[in-house]
This record gives sequence, structure tokens and C-alpha cells, in this order.
Amino acid sequence: MIKISVIIPTHRRPKQLRNLLLSLSQQMNSHLYEVIVISNLLEKNVQKLVHSFNTSILSFQYFYVGQIGVNKARYLGVRKAQGEVLLFLDDDCYLPNSTFLQKVYELHQRHPEFSAIGGRYSLDPLATNVARAYHHNADSWLTQSHQGPEGNAQLLGGNTSYKASVLAHQFKFNENIKFGGAEAELNARLVRAGHRLFLCEEIPVIHNIELSIFGLIRRGLQQGRGHRKKESICGQNIVVPTKANKLPFSIRFYLFLYSFFFRIGYRQALQSTQSSHHKFLPFIVFQELTRLVNWKIGGFIRWRIWGFIRWQVWGFIRWRIWGFIHRHLCGTWNFIRWQLWEFMRRQRLIVFWPLRKIYWMCEYQLLKLRKN
Repeated sequence: MIKISVIIPTHRRPKQLRNLLLSLSQQMNSHLYEVIVISNLLEKNVQKLVHSFNTSILSFQYFYVGQIGVNKARYLGVRKAQGEVLLFLDDDCYLPNSTFLQKVYELHQRHPEFSAIGGRYSLDPLATNVARAYHHNADSWLTQSHQGPEGNAQLLGGNTSYKASVLAHQFKFNENIKFGGAEAELNARLVRAGHRLFLCEEIPVIHNIELSIFGLIRRGLQQGRGHRKKESICGQNIVVPTKANKLPFSIRFYLFLYSFFFRIGYRQALQSTQSSHHKFLPFIVFQELTRLVNWKIGGFIRWRIWGFIRWQVWGFIRWRIWGFIHRHLCGTWNFIRWQLWEFMRRQRLIVFWPLRKIYWMCEYQLLKLRKN
């Protein structure tokens, strides 16, 4: 009986896919698993690659959808799968050890209350700064979705396993979302329906991502659009990628670039749903740049003007008022104070002078008594 069906959507990444298939072929108890590779379009080189790993023990199958869209490939994989657990992996990842699939199945056996179990991405040691920035963003987003004992609100699409019974009839991937956090909408619907998601730190996959600056921009746009579609269905607010001040400047710059184009993709999808008039992407980029420049320059001018008012005008008013008080009121108070002092001194002499005479008279009488 098949325990785990590994479903791998792929699109024009035969080199990275080979590393993943190689790590899958080295898994222990491989007769309990099956591997299903789904490409959007027919790729004969990928088909030959998948069939080259096929053995009598571990089954490697290849299918193609004929349309672009990662969720279309995932849904086809769900229909072809026969396992109790459906594990979805990205084609640019590979497994860190030979017991990975066994751990995933054991986790589902130990935690039947969770409908989905996922892990983190572990970054390849030779990754570029662009890849490190993208990895930091994904890791921060996953950490922010933690909900304590109840589990997580989201899991990474490239390292998540679902119980087959959950995806069999009631829930399926939204095929209208082509790329960009396409699994997030399904996870949000699962959580709203009362299902629980579990993030396990014991099952990371190594993310061998090859990403250029333009690829980072493209992913930001796609994930911004995908987030808007998920928000329109599930009613969740936008989550801006986390800032990180302690990272090197180059990585922080790539994070800012990703966040900038994430917002552009989000606004583009938002405007396309709110009105039939669809604005061109360059116009939205220009609007976002204008907003950013206005925020930066406007903030600089605002704080400069406020600083001038605070330190110049208010300082002038403050010292003028204090000078007036010091010259007039303090002078008056000094006059009143000395007048009161003189009055009290005179009154004290008037009151205490008779007492002093009585005291000295008593002293004189005591001296006379002692002499006698």
C-alpha cells in the first residue's frame, strides 16, 4: 500500500529537478512511496529524466497539464495520487537525508488532529544574496503565521503534506491562481473550516533557489497578485514582508525591492477587481514610486519645518516669556519677600524682647541664691 505520494509541480527546471529526484531515489523504504512529477507544458527532456529514475521498487510518474498554473499541476497530481499522505515539494528543493519521507509519515501518525504538516526551507550554503533575501522573507512570513498551540495559519507550498482524505472531495487548490503563494488560499480555507496546520522544525528541505534580481521582481509581482486573490476570497488583510535591520545592506536592499514590487502586484490585482479599467503595470510602478518619493521627501521637509518651528520660533517665544517673568514678576517677588522678612524680623524682636528680660532676671536671682 502506498503511504506517501510525492507531488512535484515543475516548469523548465530540469537541472534542479534532477537533484530532487536523486534525493527521493535514496529514501529508505522506497516501496511505500510514489513520485508524481507534473509539468505545465509537455517537456520531453523532463519526461526522459523522470522515467530514468523509475525502478521496480520506487515508481516515478510523469504527467503534464497543458496549461500554465502551479495549482493546475497540483490538482492533477492529487487526482493521480494513491497515497494516504500527499506531500508537495518544489522542484528547486531536495531532501537533506534518506529518512525524510519516513519522518513525514510518522508525524501524520503521531498527530492525527492536524490536517496538514509542513516544514521550513533550509538555505543552500552557496546561495546568493538575492536568494538569501527571498529565503529570509519566506521564513519571516512563516514565523508570523504561528498561532501558538493551535498550529500555524500558513505553511510553505514547497514543503507541505496533506492527508489525502482532506483533499479528496471537499477542498482543492484554486486553479485561478497561477503563481505566487498559490497554496495560501487553500490553507486559509482549511483554517476557516476548522482544520489545523502544524509547522514541524524536524523536516526542513534544502532550498536550492537560483534567483536573479529580475526573478525576485517577478516573484514579488506574482505573489502580490496571488495575495490579493486570496484576500478577496478569505478576507484577510495584506501582510507586508518583514523588515530586518540587522542583515547586511545588500540583503536589506533586495528585501525592499521585493516588498516594493509585492505592493505593486497587490495594487494591480486590487485595481483590476475594483474597476473594469485596468491600468498598465508601468503606470502603477510610477504611482508607487511617486508615493514613495512623496513619503521620503515629504517626511524630510516636514521634519525640517517642524524642527525650525520647535527650536527657533518656540525657543524665541519661550525665552521672551521667561525674560518678562524674570524681569518683572521676579523683581516684584523679591520686593515682597524682603518686605515680609523685615516685618517678621521686627515682630520677632517685639515679641521676644520681654521674654529675654524675664529670662535674664531669673538667671540673676539664681546666681544670688547660689552665693548665699
